[in-house]
This record gives sequence, C-alpha cells and structure tokens, in this order.
Amino acid sequence: MSKAGRVEVVHVAADPNADAAGADLARHLSRHCAKLDVIVLPIREADAGRTLRDHLASMRASLLVMGAFAHARLLEYVVGGTTSLMLTEAKIPVFYSY
Repeated sequence: MSKAGRVEVVHVAADPNADAAGADLARHLSRHCAKLDVIVLPIREADAGRTLRDHLASMRASLLVMGAFAHARLLEYVVGGTTSLMLTEAKIPVFYSY
C-alpha cells in the first residue's frame, strides 16, 4: 500500500450524511499510505453493489479490498448483495476478507 498512488476507504451508505464507518480503518492505514481518503457514497438506485462498482470504474481503481458476505450466504444468494455482484461483475482484482 505504501506504493499506491491513492487509497480510498469507501463506505456505501443509505444516508449521505452518515459518518464514515471506515474512519478507524483509515487511521490504521494512514501509517502505510501516502494519500488516503475516506469516501461516503450515497446508495444510488437502492443498490449498494452497483454504486460501488460504478465508483470503482470512475476512479479507475486497480484493486478492491472488501469484506464479504455481511449477510447470511443464503440471503445473499436469494436477494443478491454487494459480494455477489462483485464476484460476477468486478472488472478489477478483488481481495475478499470473510
């Protein structure tokens, strides 16, 4: 990460005025990153996965590191979710933490 030109901690939130859930993570990462930003993205069209996917494309990201399966896997399978969408539609490498 120290060689990355830019690192973003992104929180996709229903409330655009929400505090960034990644603030603690950002404090930890700031010791290893020259340029770090915390971004709160409001969910567009009721779809957090597509909101994140579109943001990645607009930023020309080269890697995504994300948590996986925040909900039960069966629920993710039935109704979909950010993890499922990234598994099928990500155009960049994704490192998942489960």
